[in-house]
Amino acid sequence: HGPERHTSVRDPFDEAQEQELAWYYETWLSYPFMEGERAAQAARSAAAYGQALFRQVFRENADIYADYKAGLAGGLEGLIIEIAGTPAFHALHWEALQDPALPRPLAVEATFLRKNLTAANVDARPRPSPTLNILLVTSRPGGRRDVNYRTISRPLVAALANSAIRARIDLVRPGSYEALVRHLEKSRDRHGSGHYHIIHFDLHGSLLRHDHYQATCQRLLDLDLAGGLAFEPGYGRTAIAEFAGQKAFLFFDGPAEGAAEPVADEVIAGLMQAHQIPIAILNACQSAKQLKATGAGAEA
Repeated sequence: HGPERHTSVRDPFDEAQEQELAWYYETWLSYPFMEGERAAQAARSAAAYGQALFRQVFRENADIYADYKAGLAGGLEGLIIEIAGTPAFHALHWEALQDPALPRPLAVEATFLRKNLTAANVDARPRPSPTLNILLVTSRPGGRRDVNYRTISRPLVAALANSAIRARIDLVRPGSYEALVRHLEKSRDRHGSGHYHIIHFDLHGSLLRHDHYQATCQRLLDLDLAGGLAFEPGYGRTAIAEFAGQKAFLFFDGPAEGAAEPVADEVIAGLMQAHQIPIAILNACQSAKQLKATGAGAEA
């Protein structure tokens, strides 16, 4: 590792361009046979974004650029780029970072490490195990209209199969919050707390205002009354008090197809703490997004 460098950057794109990138990364890849020309333009814009970001970080700072060139001496596969900074800094598309002199983004061959400067609130202590124990939670409330179940899980399983790590992957079925809680309780009874080292949430997620959260809950209530089910604030949970701004939610399978049950981030954190799970993996879409800063650039 070279010396730590500090820099300030701005998002290379405006809001409209960001929306196109979001469509390309989050929507089009699920339906790649539609809107080909729009996707091609978005792909070209991703390269332009990455090169603009590269110029800000490297070309505008002689010391950082010298460190980069020194790192390239051992080849891209030996290059490690560590990203540490504010949430707004992490929200930039670092996966697109591209040297204009190279044909592909650096992340294709180099190693990118993200560092959280805020200490984790979860103090989990997993149990020793001869295997890496992973719990996979998958929810597709949209049914056939939703992203295919294997879109995310297949690469995960393939990567572990080709690695030297002995891993065990357990699936939660169905993809409801209640099923997750019951699975973890059974695992604790059998193995004790701390059995799982990683929990992978292959779910939709969103940042909701309180009025949007209430509307989602009302829809669930209507569905439950129609089906004769008793809907409460959620299995093992109490109602969420009114909140200002936005709150992060993961969406689990609801009581009927097309219905998604929102579970707040602090509930998930509490569940992980209770069962001593130290690591959570979130997919793309809003479940894995950082909020961008407005106005001034992001710093690191």
